Amino acid sequence: MRLLPIVKELRLRFSDIKIKQLKTEYNQTYILFDMGDDKNPLELYPEYNHIVMDFGGHKSGYGLSDDDFEYMVKEIQRLISSEICAFSIYINDELVGSILADVEKINDDFIKTEINKLYFYKYKNNSFDGGYVKLTFVDSEKDCYYYFGRDCAYIEKN
Repeated sequence: MRLLPIVKELRLRFSDIKIKQLKTEYNQTYILFDMGDDKNPLELYPEYNHIVMDFGGHKSGYGLSDDDFEYMVKEIQRLISSEICAFSIYINDELVGSILADVEKINDDFIKTEINKLYFYKYKNNSFDGGYVKLTFVDSEKDCYYYFGRDCAYIEKN
């Protein structure tokens, strides 16, 4: 399999990380950042007119321009350095929304605001007893959960 130019560029940018070009069971090419056993996988899926980054339940799309590529590289660097993480909201163990969040900004108020933006705004008429927010880091030992009740009446870290 011939290496994609993006793989070559990423290997130059992240020389200390093993970056593999692989194929899915459906023969789709993807790029895996292989950072070791205790690390959550980071994958990129090059498409015809964009790139999709898949990390911790969150998917981000990037254009193919030089500026978009640089922005993606900076986000990957920030993920690897644990400056940002995947912030995913689950209700009844179903993913209902996710963002990449700046770790320094995550507190109870931030969590409540994001839950309202990502869940209650769209599904406020649906009843549920509670849910959780999962923070996913490249280093899986840093992963954590925040549990919340109806209307964000409480938030409990685990």
